[in-house]
Amino acid sequence: MSMEIFMKSPTGRTICLRVNPTDTLSTVKAKIQEQQRLVYNGVQLDDNLTLADYNIQHMSTLDLQEKMQIYIKETLVGTTITLEVDSLDTIGNVKAKIAYILRAFLWINNASSLPINS
Repeated sequence: MSMEIFMKSPTGRTICLRVNPTDTLSTVKAKIQEQQRLVYNGVQLDDNLTLADYNIQHMSTLDLQEKMQIYIKETLVGTTITLEVDSLDTIGNVKAKIAYILRAFLWINNASSLPINS
């Protein structure tokens, strides 16, 4: 039994799709042929789950969020780190993600330079 759902892009464009409740989100993404994240009621949707798993029903609207990557040059070691962010992330969110990644990166580098006790 097929149903129609709507997807709204960050630019306000709305797309109507005919889908089945058992379609996976990766199937739905393939239908729109865009590399974007799908969000429903504020929750990012997992590609491997179905529309029924999220209780997405006839005439539901999904939001499309653009994926973006930013590159951070870590100057102490000289390594470039890639960070995936959302178009809706605030500067504060991005700074928090950068801080988290850099702490993990520096911890791994410091831990790998420590001598191992035999």
